[in-house]
Amino acid sequence: MKILRHALLVILATIALGIGVAAAQPKVADVVAIKGTAFVTSGGKVQTVRPGQALHQGDQLHAPVGCGIRIRFTDGSTMALGENSIITIHTYTQQGNDRSAILEMVSGIFRAVVSPVTGNSVFAVRTPTAVAAVRSTDWMLAAKEDLTEVFVSEGFVAVRNLNPTITSEVILTNGDGTDVKTNEAPLSARKWGPPRIRAFQERMTVN
Repeated sequence: MKILRHALLVILATIALGIGVAAAQPKVADVVAIKGTAFVTSGGKVQTVRPGQALHQGDQLHAPVGCGIRIRFTDGSTMALGENSIITIHTYTQQGNDRSAILEMVSGIFRAVVSPVTGNSVFAVRTPTAVAAVRSTDWMLAAKEDLTEVFVSEGFVAVRNLNPTITSEVILTNGDGTDVKTNEAPLSARKWGPPRIRAFQERMTVN
């Protein structure tokens, strides 16, 4: 669990420092499936997302109403964005067996399956209210301005409020979920029932 807590501190420090992304970046992911017309903002330009398109650090994906995007990162991890989702690939680097991935989700929902690595790993997602850090995990997250919902199908996820003065965190494992509101500690981990899990899954529009 110390690794998960370290990942949360890393993402909070990175965002606080405002680390920039260079214009020319290596590929970090590919678009493997699209439903509807989705968009990517890269280098300040907005484009329609195409199957097979390469994605880079700093790219922002937008899946509007009725749309969805599935991407595969270079380490084999996958992420499916549901409709009304906006997410930025802030950092995604690999050095040997180590990985550092920090994504920023403005709003929407995703399901991610994070591939294990043999070295040190940071895979974290920032939302308007929370920070969630994972190891090798199958998990889902939904975010809006005042609420983040996190559910773990398999693995471990550490969740805390985005506000660094709120130090409480919860560790989610198989079947657990939590809610995080603005400037409030995450709710205690609890098992989600089938109706709420299905409601999450039904919002994912790309299989």
